[in-house]
Amino acid sequence: MSNLGEIIAESREKLQISQEELAFRIGKSVRTVQLIELNKIVPDQETLLRLSNTLDIPVNNLIFN
Repeated sequence: MSNLGEIIAESREKLQISQEELAFRIGKSVRTVQLIELNKIVPDQETLLRLSNTLDIPVNNLIFN
């Protein structure tokens, strides 16, 4: 089972989006995206929704993978 950071990183890479582009699209810093992908921080609810919409992944799949 993949963790949240792995799911986000894999989905981002499938869409060929850089961390910089993802950060821009969700309104966060590149460092925040890096830390989320490394599972160092957990995104808040708003960020989860933005990630879900940007990466076209249902929120439940992000949370309950």
